[in-house]
Amino acid sequence: MAQRGRAKPERRSPATQTRQLTVDGQKRSYLVQTPKDYSATKSYPLIVLLTANGEKPTDFSDRGDILGGAAKLGYLLAVPSATADGWAHGLCGPTSAPSSAVAKPAERKAAAADAKPAAAAAADADSSATDVRAVEALLEELGKQYRIKETYLAGRASGALLAQRVASEKPDKIAAVVVVSSPADCKLDALPPPKRSVPALIIDSAASPAVGTAGPKGAAAPATESSAARFWTAADGCGSSTTGATRTDYACQGGTRVTHIQIAGLGNVWPHKIGKEFSMRTLDGFFRRVAR
Repeated sequence: MAQRGRAKPERRSPATQTRQLTVDGQKRSYLVQTPKDYSATKSYPLIVLLTANGEKPTDFSDRGDILGGAAKLGYLLAVPSATADGWAHGLCGPTSAPSSAVAKPAERKAAAADAKPAAAAAADADSSATDVRAVEALLEELGKQYRIKETYLAGRASGALLAQRVASEKPDKIAAVVVVSSPADCKLDALPPPKRSVPALIIDSAASPAVGTAGPKGAAAPATESSAARFWTAADGCGSSTTGATRTDYACQGGTRVTHIQIAGLGNVWPHKIGKEFSMRTLDGFFRRVAR
């Protein structure tokens, strides 16, 4: 009598879908992608990517270096959408107009969306809790749909500001935070100190761009200090550091690590525009170093 073999786990190629989630009565869409050779019986690390204002989750559908890199390296990837008003993080005041001299049209549009007047910034502070809840709700929803090992939160520009707020207020929800082109003129010191140390990877220009500025490859960014590096090295109690040509690695309390990578000419764009699969490969290397 022939014996029945054990059913093989379901395996699929990388699949990208757009879904909806209702938070506080408001519908929000998010893009989710499974890894290459996804199996419903296996657990995977999750990256939640918060875009800059003016970007949509579907903007990443044609960026194979981001989607393809995540799928190839074995990550679940989720890209939620902001509201029509953009991410509410409550960290920025009045800002200057975008620099049209160095930015491409698409970058000027995204940068302008990141710049908010004082009245909008005040409303932003009141509604930031809603967007924090939206990120939490997304993590809860994804936790029901998939087996997740750990969650990494990444963001660029305004998305980086919200990512840092979530990491500061809800450090138990994430394993590490990735900050790309965090606006230098926003007040990170308004964030509460996280209750535990949070590993942080900070990627910005040789000088962090201010809100409303953007620099394509080869264009210099405004000369300002990296407020994100300053905040996270202080929050994580970092001490000694090892500095290379483009990166500084900090040893912090409890074995936590903060890495600051500076890219000449990055400006207010994703690192993938500078080097092929730079962002996913760099993120993967950092995540492996700080895995709990």
